[in-house]
Amino acid sequence: MDLIPKEYYRELEKEIIECPTCATTSFSVLCTKDRYSMDIQSVICKKCSLIYLNPRPTEVEMNNFYENHYRQLYESIKTPTKEYINEGPFIPRANFVLEKIKPYLNKAKSYLDIGCAEGTLIAKVENEHPNVKTFGLEPDKNFGNYAKENSKAEIFLGGYKSFLKEKRESNFDVITCTHVLEHILFPKEFLKGISCLMTQNSIFYIEVPNILDNRVKGVGSVHLGHVMSFDPESLEILLKLSGFEIVEFYEKGLPAKTPSMAIICRLARREQDVKLPSDEKINQKGKLFSTRVCEGKSVRNSKYNFLDILRKKLFVST
Repeated sequence: MDLIPKEYYRELEKEIIECPTCATTSFSVLCTKDRYSMDIQSVICKKCSLIYLNPRPTEVEMNNFYENHYRQLYESIKTPTKEYINEGPFIPRANFVLEKIKPYLNKAKSYLDIGCAEGTLIAKVENEHPNVKTFGLEPDKNFGNYAKENSKAEIFLGGYKSFLKEKRESNFDVITCTHVLEHILFPKEFLKGISCLMTQNSIFYIEVPNILDNRVKGVGSVHLGHVMSFDPESLEILLKLSGFEIVEFYEKGLPAKTPSMAIICRLARREQDVKLPSDEKINQKGKLFSTRVCEGKSVRNSKYNFLDILRKKLFVST
């Protein structure tokens, strides 16, 4: 690794930001611990309960980080290899996603994987659904070119903003986005852009780490790459505010490096009722994050069982 994390982060230009979900400027500081001891500050929004980094490096700094340091810092590799893919979580993760989206692919003509990386999921979709036209979006050229060479997909190399401009007249029947949303600086803009690529019959699969999962212990999921840390409730709020409704929710069996959750959603067919958490619940979430993540202690308590609360709220709209 060419950089010393703490010194690197100290030199970055940073800015205080509003909540990426609800634009509120009021927050509480939770801790200044992270995976690489950069002294990154995690806060919780006092309105919607999103946990995010604040202050945060500017967009220019973050773009430079992803272009020049991200893969080496987090993956220790610049270009994927078969050994790298076989030894990582990529194949099991692709199998899980494929199983969940298979009913929709059976009726689909087009499929898009946002943040397709080395293209493992795309290749599996092509193998089982050869009549589906496949597309991928990947900002990392080395990983994107590997996906090009090992699939039949049309792979776009670059950021999502450039992709949206090029494909603004396109629609996709099935879209997946695994472990990407937590990296996005402006998530509502990102999600609204995706909604423009969908029809009322399209579905959107999202997978992110679940920071309040009972298995989380320590700061492994907190780092510069994760500018937001979701739990089921904060993810639901973001999706509803961005014009989506939830179809399915998954929390078990996801073969990710960190405890994760997944949601299948679609464009909302009616106005969404966005219920924000109470001050008490926000305080409970903050305490849970501080205890489990910052202090690395295990906590299992019914009053923190937000998964059960959300599970009761989820339903398939007709």
